[in-house]
Amino acid sequence: MPDRLTLEIATPTRLVVATSVDEVVAPGSQGYFGVLPGHAPFLTTLGTGELTYRIGRDEHHLAVAGGFVEVRNDKVIVLADSAERPEEVDRGRAERARQRAERRLSGRPAGDEPEEIDYARAARSLARSTLERLEAAAQAGTLSRGGAEALADAFRYLTHLRLREQLRRLAAGGQPDNRVPFGGLSPLEQRRLRDALRTVVELQRATARSFHTGE
Repeated sequence: MPDRLTLEIATPTRLVVATSVDEVVAPGSQGYFGVLPGHAPFLTTLGTGELTYRIGRDEHHLAVAGGFVEVRNDKVIVLADSAERPEEVDRGRAERARQRAERRLSGRPAGDEPEEIDYARAARSLARSTLERLEAAAQAGTLSRGGAEALADAFRYLTHLRLREQLRRLAAGGQPDNRVPFGGLSPLEQRRLRDALRTVVELQRATARSFHTGE
């Protein structure tokens, strides 16, 4: 069994970390989890918090938010909406965000200052709003609960493939985009992609029929 892990951490715009480590601890959507060499393969969503990786006795920390974590063949791939080392954190922006949150909680207007928006925050907001809209549609009865969950699963998988391809392009020195070469996927991934796209098309047709018939 290998005694180390290969860790890659990337955002949609850059490769942040590519190194061998002894342990990784990351915030999942259901809580923190740890990965050691020999861990069983899995795929999970990345939450918001502090990601820690250990090399020998030295610990390194990053602030991460949103995305996916994939563990396979003693390799940990973190595809994050945002990932910053401590020295990269924009303290001014963080303080302004805290002040805006306090004003909103107190019911006061946020003021006229323009709110900073970057690609990572926009991507994170898109993913969150998409899943929230699906949940709202299920609660309103516009979509069945099973249909909403199937669409959410399809959305997460398509997002995972897109982010992984962006990581590959960044590692190769290229520019990331939203294309995923079908021929570069394994047979299992191709089948899962077809299933995800089929789910989207079938639910689109079902929704259109329901809209036209009023059912």
